Amino acid sequence: MEAKAIDGHENASSVILSNKIYEVQKYLSITNHVYASNIILFSKKTWDKLTPVKQKILQDAAYEARDYQRAASREIAGKAVGELRSRGMQVNEVSPPELARMRQTVQPVLDKFAPEYDQGVVRLFRQELERVHSM
Repeated sequence: MEAKAIDGHENASSVILSNKIYEVQKYLSITNHVYASNIILFSKKTWDKLTPVKQKILQDAAYEARDYQRAASREIAGKAVGELRSRGMQVNEVSPPELARMRQTVQPVLDKFAPEYDQGVVRLFRQELERVHSM
């Protein structure tokens, strides 16, 4: 960006802050179009060996960790945006109607590539997106 080879990028506000991208970038639009979650994977073979009580303990711990990670992530992002504003970035929080328009605009791309994936996964993905958008 400093060399003017590109005029924009996509990064989390904390990344923009920690890498001092605000020194070469004047504007930040908050779209919340990406959520990078931390996942917990467990071997089914090992999981099935656990008692139902131990499975519940692990599941409850995973839910607790999820909730903590989400809260911490939101707090860090909020602080980073505040710091970026204080360093002179102009922050644009994209309105819900504009986000809906953006989703509608890219829908043909999603429709084009969806057949290349497992349709059960595509269906679950779309259901989850609808659930989240309705929140």
